[in-house]
Amino acid sequence: MQRLCGTVPAGLVLILVLVFLALTMATRQYAPIWRSEFTVWAYAVTRAPDKPRPLNNYGVVLAAAGRLEEARVWFERAHRAGHATDLPPWDRVEGELRARENLIAVMELQAELAR
Repeated sequence: MQRLCGTVPAGLVLILVLVFLALTMATRQYAPIWRSEFTVWAYAVTRAPDKPRPLNNYGVVLAAAGRLEEARVWFERAHRAGHATDLPPWDRVEGELRARENLIAVMELQAELAR
């Protein structure tokens, strides 16, 4: 077989080019998801709708954007999801503790803004 680039076989170069093109296409497909924290966590909750971490983090992004009522809904979902018995301990912590803390904080902020 003919060799390109000195000692690299032409077949290997072709395979590397194909791998590069495939990875480029995959990157192009997912690039819009990584545009912002909002799009990352919005995508994450579609992929893992029963996991507390993406639910909680999506709520954090919404709260940071001032969308407190929506954030509250996501914190409640994360808190409920954190009580699933089949979750590993770190996911339960995310749901039971962090989501609850965030839920309380957003409720207090809403009450203060209502005054």
